[in-house]
Amino acid sequence: MGRLSIRVLRLLLAAYPREFRERFGADLERDFADLLETRGAGAAWTYAWSDLRRAMPMTHRDDQRARQRRYVVTLGAGPGFGAVWLDLRHAIRALIKTPLFTIVTVATLALGIGATTAIFSLVNAALLRPLGYHQPDRLMTVHEQLLGMRLPRAEMSPPDFLDLRQLQRSFTDVGAYRTAEYELSGAGISRRVNVVAMSPSVIPLLGVAPAKGRLFTAAEEQSPSSVAIVTAAFVDRVFGGEDPIGRTVTLDRRPYTVVGVMPPGFEFPKRGPRMNGVPGDVFTPLWFNPFERQARGSFHTHSVIGRLRDEVTPEQAIRDVNALGETIRANYPAQLQGAFAALRLPVTPLESEISGDVRRPLLLLLGAVSLVLVIACANVANLMLSRAVTRRREIGVRIALGAAANRLFQMLFIESLLLAALGGVLGLLAGQWAVRFAAPAVAAGAPAAAGVSLDGRVLAFTLVTSIATALVFGIAPLVSGLRRDGYEALRGGRTHTAAHGRLPAALVVASVALAFVLLVGSGLLGRSLVNVMSVESGVGDFNVVTMNVMLPYAAYNQGTRVRSFGWTLRERLAAIPGVRAAAIATDVPIRGDGERRAVTPENLPEGAAPLAVAITWLHGDYFDTYRIPVVRGRLLTDDEMMNDRRAAVVSRGFAERVWPGEDPIGKRFMWGVRGGGARWQTVVGVVADVADGSLTSE
Repeated sequence: MGRLSIRVLRLLLAAYPREFRERFGADLERDFADLLETRGAGAAWTYAWSDLRRAMPMTHRDDQRARQRRYVVTLGAGPGFGAVWLDLRHAIRALIKTPLFTIVTVATLALGIGATTAIFSLVNAALLRPLGYHQPDRLMTVHEQLLGMRLPRAEMSPPDFLDLRQLQRSFTDVGAYRTAEYELSGAGISRRVNVVAMSPSVIPLLGVAPAKGRLFTAAEEQSPSSVAIVTAAFVDRVFGGEDPIGRTVTLDRRPYTVVGVMPPGFEFPKRGPRMNGVPGDVFTPLWFNPFERQARGSFHTHSVIGRLRDEVTPEQAIRDVNALGETIRANYPAQLQGAFAALRLPVTPLESEISGDVRRPLLLLLGAVSLVLVIACANVANLMLSRAVTRRREIGVRIALGAAANRLFQMLFIESLLLAALGGVLGLLAGQWAVRFAAPAVAAGAPAAAGVSLDGRVLAFTLVTSIATALVFGIAPLVSGLRRDGYEALRGGRTHTAAHGRLPAALVVASVALAFVLLVGSGLLGRSLVNVMSVESGVGDFNVVTMNVMLPYAAYNQGTRVRSFGWTLRERLAAIPGVRAAAIATDVPIRGDGERRAVTPENLPEGAAPLAVAITWLHGDYFDTYRIPVVRGRLLTDDEMMNDRRAAVVSRGFAERVWPGEDPIGKRFMWGVRGGGARWQTVVGVVADVADGSLTSE
């Protein structure tokens, strides 16, 4: 009977949790056997049933709580998403409890990340953004170098381009293009659009196919053609997104039939080059008339692009094309041979042509703001080390409870990552605001970066920068010996954290050293700016408003009509209250994008090269408008401006170069070269020098 009772009890004990059964099962069975032997089966089972009724629910509840505690402890001590979530919640609470530390840290990081993001946005727009062409590294541009005329870089003339296309062997083909503003009219609208006249070979050289329609044919450059290709943005703006193929657009009051539409995002030419650097809305075939085909040394307004053959390297193309300069010069008339001596054809990669002079300044700026970010990281690391002093007892308790090094690193890194994320978001917003605020200055000084925008590359850069900064300053407390500080804090002994050691001192020294480098660089930059601003521009009044007016050729194809329009417009402007003086001119000072021509002074030796000078055609009080002083002689009269009496006013620098030590009044010069058929211009006045382009230009 006793053995049977013991077996039944064992079956009942199986209802207890396993851990309880393994820990107390033998004791319960032994107590039951003692009661069974001393007091009988009735007393033994009465006690056993009473114990089962009371203890079994309690043991199951305790077992569930224990499992929950074990689950939480496991998530908090080991790897997994749960541990990350717990550390994130802990980091949020810790940062909320120290608002001053959080604000200072986030603001410091936002300053460094924001400045870096802003400059990287410009670098991305000017240097890194894809051009949208097929193999852009194989695209090259060709210019002319006229050293005899003091023109180290000029666009190509039509006959020189035609010779180049026939003689070159380095490119699969070459194409020429030039940009202009046309009047778009019709359907109740009148606006200015950018038009690119191009050889039919240009778009195939870029490796871009039209989204609709066709490209230009070779026959369309042999005679004037009234066909056009438009961009997708132009279609949306003018045609409302409807299919434009076969429809007509009126440019400068001349109808053009749309035969093709380029894909969305297509842009040509790119911004950046000083000449022909405005993206087109409409593209038309480039046609050279008979006069242009024979105009040696004239119409240097055409940019030339070519694609390298597969077997030709850029270096080989530079060498081969440049050698064609003398061959092309041999085709010049005899009277121009001396004027265009040392003709060269420099070749430049298209990517370098677009980035131009902004590559080095932008990279220098990116390096400078990177130093600012490093200084910000060093300062934040010092803040983290100082904060670690107040947290040493907390870290010590964690270490005593068995926290592993990787768990401490994860906790501190998540806290640092949260700070860097907040700083990165604010820095991204501040950087984009700064770029938008500086957009006009950016467009004027760096046209290649004018299309700056927030794209995936900028976002990725900001994200990587934020994570890198979190790594830099986040692990500083661990590197500094935080575990040792925790043990000493628990023992109650003298703490010796790295906040009082060498690491904070090294960070301070590094910050001061980098700041000194930046200070010296900014001082030199400021000094250069002061020197440039102190250069005499020749302009005495900048309180001037300018506007651009382009007249359609179809309605203003005679000089008398153009002069009449300009004169009437100037009179109406001068009559406006508050206007002191008004003028109509083809150029304004300092801009440097006006017309340049070759001029031959009367005393120029036979065979000598003419001079290339900047020209401004004007009506009205031009010199009074800008307060440009008269040095000698007089200004142009109304009759001379209106009826074109072949009178001219020259600058002091021009007069001193051409007629040194002589009175320039009454001296003469002609446009182009001697023998070209131009009439003589007579100098009636000399004015002070005015910068044409940058303040350091002539």
